[in-house]
Amino acid sequence: MYSHSDIQDAVEGGALTADQAASLRNFVARRSGTPTADEEPVRWLLGFNDYYCFISSFLLMIGIGWVGYKISGGRDAMWVAPLLVALACWGLGEIFGRMRRLALTAIGLAAVFVFAVMLTIVLLAVQLIGPNADRSTGQLVIAFAAAVAAGASFLHWKRFAEPVAVALGTGMVAIALMSLLNLVMPTDPDGTVGFVVLTLIGVATLVYAVIWDSKDVGRITKKNDVGFWLHYVAAWETTMGLGGLLGLTTAFGSPSQGAAIGGIVVFLVLALVGLVLDRRLWALFGAWLLGVSIHTLIKGEPAYSPYGGNGDYGNPYGSPYAMMGIGDSIDNVMLTLLIVGVLLVALGIFWTQIRRVVGALAGPLATRIPATRGEVGEGKAFE
Repeated sequence: MYSHSDIQDAVEGGALTADQAASLRNFVARRSGTPTADEEPVRWLLGFNDYYCFISSFLLMIGIGWVGYKISGGRDAMWVAPLLVALACWGLGEIFGRMRRLALTAIGLAAVFVFAVMLTIVLLAVQLIGPNADRSTGQLVIAFAAAVAAGASFLHWKRFAEPVAVALGTGMVAIALMSLLNLVMPTDPDGTVGFVVLTLIGVATLVYAVIWDSKDVGRITKKNDVGFWLHYVAAWETTMGLGGLLGLTTAFGSPSQGAAIGGIVVFLVLALVGLVLDRRLWALFGAWLLGVSIHTLIKGEPAYSPYGGNGDYGNPYGSPYAMMGIGDSIDNVMLTLLIVGVLLVALGIFWTQIRRVVGALAGPLATRIPATRGEVGEGKAFE
């Protein structure tokens, strides 16, 4: 299995000419009926060996964490466990990332490494400060740990050039900023300010992602992968922020029907962003809000029932239990999944055709994103 970056490496190594590589990509595009860049090629799985090494490494990390826990003597120095995991991830990255150039394994090791670094700093601070620190101290510790993890992400990127490291570092910066926000604004009962800031961070990450996209419009180098993972982080941050503002991300409680309608509008906007930028992640993350919204509308607003809510005969004592639309049951969930599934599948089938219709909305970004028509031109080598 070969990725576009592998083909580009073959060009740099002299095994293929740039024209031959472009001809190969155009052949694949014509055969599939989809422009190559429109398929969003991402280097993330290079065969079952890659998957095997990923699972094996994951199991090994669990074992190393256990060894670290035993060495630390329980609660005395719990930071030893994530530190050993981080060091092991870096070492295995030398083998699976730099030498064997596996994709999924390198991605997993990078993610575990960054979060292990953050957890190491947090647990070390807990040991030094003590468990009775106030809330402000805790927020400072999290912000500092996230900042250190962002620095570790940068070092990982410089050493292994693993595209996901850039997104991980960006995500850690977001965590640090949100922790500092909680420090300066300890009272935000409904989380409105936090959700607004998270949405703005998501928009800023989106801009950064588009900058990376513009460096590889043909999507044939690692710059494309960096852009993909940045879009992943941006879509998550934006979706969580907007969903929180609408009250759709609450684990408990029933969103209002007005919020549900707002969630559908947000999905349409996010899907449009994905279509214009040719990044399906936006539609996929927005589908979560769409599902919550559709389920809320199907379920309906609570209403008083003089007959109660127990079966056809109701509650003999009478009670103001909710009559939830067609019933708050598993059927609601299945119907929601059916509707969302149909919409997403239709969007996937006609993605390229819809992009050609909405392509004019790109405006000045038209030269920085994949074209809606045409074949693949010669790509530039990754720097």
